[in-house]
Amino acid sequence: MVAEFQELKDFILNLKGSKVCYFEKGDIIIKQDDKVDFVFYLVDGLIYRTVLSEKGDETIYDTKSGDNQLKSLLGLLYLFDNGVSYTNFIAKTHCACYKIPKEVIWKFISDKPDILRELINIAMNFYNSTIVLIQNKQQKKAVNRLCQFLLEQANVVNGKLAVRKACTNVEISKFLGIHPVTSARIIKCLIDEKVIVRCKNGLTILDENKLKEYAREIRNMTYS
Repeated sequence: MVAEFQELKDFILNLKGSKVCYFEKGDIIIKQDDKVDFVFYLVDGLIYRTVLSEKGDETIYDTKSGDNQLKSLLGLLYLFDNGVSYTNFIAKTHCACYKIPKEVIWKFISDKPDILRELINIAMNFYNSTIVLIQNKQQKKAVNRLCQFLLEQANVVNGKLAVRKACTNVEISKFLGIHPVTSARIIKCLIDEKVIVRCKNGLTILDENKLKEYAREIRNMTYS
């Protein structure tokens, strides 16, 4: 399977007719409700997949990073449906992509069963995470969802667990589908309890165990 993925990458990078495109932070690469005529392979950068509701509320459903095999392809799964994108793909950083005509990429993958199986896995993972997001939103479990999100986003920086600066209260609320005020109140409670601290590079986790207890609903919080 790895060989086929490498074949896909080599094919994309050497494909005649494809061209390198650059996007700046905030640029829409594929727009919600637009017909997908081109598929993009993200070589470098970070992209958010978002949905804008009729009321204008934005929810972040997924992120895509550069040069991550099939997961770096943008818009491909929509070719299996009606060819229309039901999400936005928005550049979060400066991004470099290869722009590929849909007919060309479709022809290449149509006789690659391993790649097709992996695409199904990617689609199902996205479907399952979306269902969980909807269920949790309905159940209003904002505290454990936010704490779990912080744990998932944290990386070791200078020996400490830290969540990147870009994860603002507003952005966290878009990932979780909760109101920004709710996100801010929970973050404030976690800071007051010295579970996390806000610093110039983002949020640093001071008490990982306590954060895990909130994430697993072992510990309760009153934040309103």
